[in-house]
Amino acid sequence: MLAVCVNEKIGDNVVTFPGNFTKKEKEKVKTKNSTKMWCLKNKEEIMQLYNTFKQKVVEAHTVSKHRTAMRNLTMYVCAINIGLRGGDFCNLKWSDIYDDNWKFKLHAEYVPEKTRKCHKHIDLTWSSDFETVLGKWKSVIKPEDINSYIFVSQKGGKITEKAWYKIVENTRKEAGIEQKIGTHGLRKTMANQYIKNSDDKTQALLEVSTMFGHSDLRITERYACLEDENIKKTKQKMAFLY
Repeated sequence: MLAVCVNEKIGDNVVTFPGNFTKKEKEKVKTKNSTKMWCLKNKEEIMQLYNTFKQKVVEAHTVSKHRTAMRNLTMYVCAINIGLRGGDFCNLKWSDIYDDNWKFKLHAEYVPEKTRKCHKHIDLTWSSDFETVLGKWKSVIKPEDINSYIFVSQKGGKITEKAWYKIVENTRKEAGIEQKIGTHGLRKTMANQYIKNSDDKTQALLEVSTMFGHSDLRITERYACLEDENIKKTKQKMAFLY
């Protein structure tokens, strides 16, 4: 008797499961087949994705579509600037960034979901890009409650990490970016660019390691996609036959 097989889509891949696989067994396979998220490799790729997000703002012909496109563009710029995990990023409230007078905080503390039980906070830092785009977004939605979520869905509640992941992935495909980015890839992009743009790369590696709470600098190097880039560069130096 032939076993019946069932195809299920995981990300962009289709996995074939035997018909007698239980739900628990499928979840184990899905976990093993989880796809690694990569960072945007350089400023050209960052601008490539930025311009795709921006074009959607230009092409929006209704108030609703323009607001959604502006939100997505703002989220992209802020995400690669502040470097929070996807879930924490979607949970951001105006009070995390602004003081009671609606001025940018000079020193912003944030407690990530992962360390909430032990009340371990991180210091949020950002550049003028972050302040400029977030200021424009604030002028679009005109929030009255400083404790409300910064990034909201069309239904009015906060946007979910899953929804934000889909937006990033769909847009990066439109932009022609081959590697999967997702929400975590935007966090990795911040780490990658922070180190590359620093005058002291060793010190920058230490700083990112502290920001992300890594116990080993080698973890941070892999996390920031630097290890892969260094290996590829060295391999290329080995090429001499062709």
